[in-house]
Amino acid sequence: MITLFGQHGVANVEAWKRTAKENINNPDRNAQWGIVESSIYFMVDGSGVIVAHKFNNLEAAQKYKKMMESAESKAMLEKIGGKLPFTFSLAEELLLADL
Repeated sequence: MITLFGQHGVANVEAWKRTAKENINNPDRNAQWGIVESSIYFMVDGSGVIVAHKFNNLEAAQKYKKMMESAESKAMLEKIGGKLPFTFSLAEELLLADL
C-alpha cells in the first residue's frame, strides 16, 4: 500500500472543507484515480492541512501526484481556499511487526 501525503496552507477553511467533502468523499472520483482510502489532518495552529490518499500501487499514486502538480490543480486549490505551495510525499507504510 502506497500513501500520498499532500500538504498546503488554507486561507478559507470553510470553503476548503465544502470542496473537500464533495471531492474526497466521491467514490467515483476515488475509483477513477485508484484511491482506496483518504484521511485529512488539520494543523493545530490552523495554518493548513495534510491530505493522505492510499493507493494499491506506486503507479496509481504517481499518476495522481502528477495530476495534482499540474497548473490546473494548483489554480483549483487557490480557488477553493487553499494556499500554495502544495508539497507531496510518497511513502510505503512500515509495520512495527515487520521490524
